[in-house]
Amino acid sequence: MWDFSISRTAGILAQTAPFIRFRLAVYFAIALIYLLTFGLGSGIGYVAGVLIGMPSIGRVVGGAMSLGLVTYGLGWARDYLFQLVKAPHILAMTRAIYSVPVSSANDEPVGHAQSVIRERFGETRALVHLSQTIGAVLSLVAKVMADAGQLMPALGKSSRIARVLARVSIVRTNEIILGYDLHEQRGKPSDGCRQGLILYAQNVRRLAKNALWLATFRWMSAALFFLMIIGPVTAIGYVLPGAAWAFGLIFSAILTWAFKVSVLEPFSTAALMDVYLHSIEGQLPNPKWEAHLASASSDFRSLSIPSAHDADVEREAS
Repeated sequence: MWDFSISRTAGILAQTAPFIRFRLAVYFAIALIYLLTFGLGSGIGYVAGVLIGMPSIGRVVGGAMSLGLVTYGLGWARDYLFQLVKAPHILAMTRAIYSVPVSSANDEPVGHAQSVIRERFGETRALVHLSQTIGAVLSLVAKVMADAGQLMPALGKSSRIARVLARVSIVRTNEIILGYDLHEQRGKPSDGCRQGLILYAQNVRRLAKNALWLATFRWMSAALFFLMIIGPVTAIGYVLPGAAWAFGLIFSAILTWAFKVSVLEPFSTAALMDVYLHSIEGQLPNPKWEAHLASASSDFRSLSIPSAHDADVEREAS
């Protein structure tokens, strides 16, 4: 079974309530933008379609174009959302695991955490690049684990199913490694993440098992939320011209995404981070694992190359 505690994880999230509220505000605001843009685009498309004798096609094209426009804008803003919304919450969760407040009573916690993230990682692109590098190394670890038959021995070695499950097991795990660096905050961020990756590899089977359970809970909860809201949302859709079921299906999916990103993903991150930090207590990075990762992954080796921000950190430390 799993090693995380649902009640303990809920307690961790309760300690980070300001960050949960901030995530809810940001992502449900994005969902509202989707709704308004979709409604406006569908309406304009419907009117244009009436003029040319094809109202149904006009509505579909207008709605699809509006959704595509907002999705493109969200993709452009994704990196900034990671630095302003997700990374500060990762910091808060690492502190909450050990019951340490993220800020003093006089400081606003979200703003304080955002300043800590900027000081630690520098520019947005530096943080995102580090996160992507971590993800590339984790992908290699997952592939090695699947090919060796370590995740589910019953599936055998090099099983296609095992490889898929291994890839699922590393979703959001880059946040765990960043959380380790934020917890330790020793030296350069790349050094902290490098050490965190080695410790993850040493405990990979246990952590992957818990990550798969969390992925199952996450998607089952998202599906249940979708089924709970699709009826009321579809009813709202009757005020718009055209098929209410299409509006209900699309906007229910958008609201489910917002709920998943705001609540379910932080729960998974907090639970897995709790298991990770307690699993590695008292452990030291194994030189054999370090040598193995260094020989197999150029991304892992790149963590030894100082970035411009790393150089600034070293100068400030000296």
